[in-house]
Amino acid sequence: MDSKFLNHAKDHTELTTKEWQIDDYHFQIALVTVAKSANTVLGFSHIATKDDLRNGITNLNLKNEPSNVHLGLSKAFEVLKIKGRSNVKKRIILYSDGLPSNPSALEQTLSYLQHYSNIEIYTVAIGIDVSHYFLSRISRDVSNVFPYNTDALWHHIMQNLIKPECNACIDSEQADVIIMVDLAGIQQDYLNSIVPTSLVKILSQIRLGTNAAKLALVTFSDQANTRFSFNAYLENNRVDLQEALKLAEALLGDPTKGARSSAKKVVLVISEFKTSLNEQDLRYAEVLKNNGIHMHTIGIFTDDNAFDTMSGLASTSYHIGINGNIYVDQIDTYIESFVQELKSLHCILII
Repeated sequence: MDSKFLNHAKDHTELTTKEWQIDDYHFQIALVTVAKSANTVLGFSHIATKDDLRNGITNLNLKNEPSNVHLGLSKAFEVLKIKGRSNVKKRIILYSDGLPSNPSALEQTLSYLQHYSNIEIYTVAIGIDVSHYFLSRISRDVSNVFPYNTDALWHHIMQNLIKPECNACIDSEQADVIIMVDLAGIQQDYLNSIVPTSLVKILSQIRLGTNAAKLALVTFSDQANTRFSFNAYLENNRVDLQEALKLAEALLGDPTKGARSSAKKVVLVISEFKTSLNEQDLRYAEVLKNNGIHMHTIGIFTDDNAFDTMSGLASTSYHIGINGNIYVDQIDTYIESFVQELKSLHCILII
């Protein structure tokens, strides 16, 4: 994690705790950091106000050390058990890329922590390269893995705290999804194997319908073609990736093509990402993300430099690189996470 992502983590922490009342009768918070070792930066008794929490987070600095996530989890559980209150709900929020320096030690720790099923773990995926596989292992369920650039975690926590009879939380499966496939930038073998296999896995886990997900397929090379709109087969021609993104944006906002104003807007780009994005592509992708379109990428490559291209196009929480069958667990877990992200949860805090 570099300084940019650390700042994102700090911002997300403030977003998640924005409505929390910190006192002996409501929320109590402790702050733990981990690198080569794990440390309790601020215990429960040291965070009495939101300013205390904000100051503690602001003063966090990066360390150029291995990421022994297992030590951080052990420390967090220790703080909750020894310093925390009894007979209250206990939660851990971990900000991480899910890439442990010692995977075997992490697996041993997770096996031990299974005995404490009453303590829920939420993970926030953040970093240049993110392992949804390990994050879902840590959080015990892919539904407990969250992106850093939305308030989805806040709504999820509120849903668990607000009594169901209050009807304060509304679930929605409405999502308009565009899958973009790079026909020129993917080897034919991959195009005939990995791409259709991944798409079939995605389709098998998505519920389609008026009140669920709607799909559109866009292919691009030197041209972008709409193979299917949200309603029916259609064909349009555009030029290059930026124009393909413009086509996707237009489809997502066009009710005559079946798009819905109430649905979450999602774009998934599948490519080998061999060619770097130019500044115009990056700026346009940033505009789409700022306008509420959730950008995902699946990279099929052997070159680690492609991660830079992928992270420039999509949120870093939304990408995974796959290379043949080497990362089959990771791509399967990513697809689970992607499908989970198509759902929306909105809670209104009762004052």
